[in-house]
Amino acid sequence: MNVAVEYYSSDDSRAYITSAVIDAHDVPLDKNDITFSFKTRSVKNISSNDWIQKMSNLLFGMEIICWEWLMEQVNMTLPQIGFRLQCETHTFANIKNTPATCTADGEVVRRCSNCGLLQTETIPAKGEHSYTSQVKPATMKADGTVETKCSVCGDVEISETIAQINSVSLKKTSYTYDGKTKKPTVIVKDTTGETITKDNYTVKYDAGRKAIGEYKVLVIFKGNYSGKVTLSFKIVPGKVTDVKKEGKKLTWTAVDGAQGYVVYYSAKKVSGFKKLASVSKPACNLKKLESGKTYYFKIRALTKVNGKAFYSSYSTVLKVINK
Repeated sequence: MNVAVEYYSSDDSRAYITSAVIDAHDVPLDKNDITFSFKTRSVKNISSNDWIQKMSNLLFGMEIICWEWLMEQVNMTLPQIGFRLQCETHTFANIKNTPATCTADGEVVRRCSNCGLLQTETIPAKGEHSYTSQVKPATMKADGTVETKCSVCGDVEISETIAQINSVSLKKTSYTYDGKTKKPTVIVKDTTGETITKDNYTVKYDAGRKAIGEYKVLVIFKGNYSGKVTLSFKIVPGKVTDVKKEGKKLTWTAVDGAQGYVVYYSAKKVSGFKKLASVSKPACNLKKLESGKTYYFKIRALTKVNGKAFYSSYSTVLKVINK
């Protein structure tokens, strides 16, 4: 039979001094005769020896051993001291849980809510680590990480940073129409200035990409990176060439794919240009301009797609004395 120790404070709230159980000699008593609880409020004025004797008598003459240890733990100045027998059926609840890792034992400590008995269980180590790589992808807004982590105990062996995506661009964003399919190269850089290789993203281009117009390029990240970016490029008419004056008009070579042309003029070579006319054919009448005066002309081709105008670059500036 075992005896567990507890004490009662002056406000009648109970707390266990120790989880240790004090051994007692077996006694020839029916267990029904010893299912009792005892309190005393008169210990304060009783000497240690008297108190031990009274406790011994009240416990049906059981010989309690380790009394010196008991007196140390209980402290005789406490106003209330009590004893009770350990319960026959424990109701345990965990008060401490240290998980086992792959290399170190764990421990679970439980306490009986009825008698205060503590029970300790060792959880054996799980064995060798089993490491796997776990990736948190980098995005356009934040760095990512690659962790080599044990799938059994959660131990992290290696942790590396994946630099944030800094820029996504096309190597070329404007092409001159030539009837051929265009496929601009995608360039991706991280915040350290390093190029992110193309195995970390896929690229989807709009269909066609031959005619004059604007086209979308969708970049979708994968692997160590996450997110998507939409870019665009355009195909414009070719540059107007062979501009010359013939009588009272300007003429030039027709541009493939152009729907029309815009002619600009100025009295200065490098500034002050104004629109003179929009024409559908490669020629423009100069009759509206003052005779005998020097003018400078430049022209660009025009094509409209879904209401949006796409212009070529300007032709070389031509100097003309209007006669």
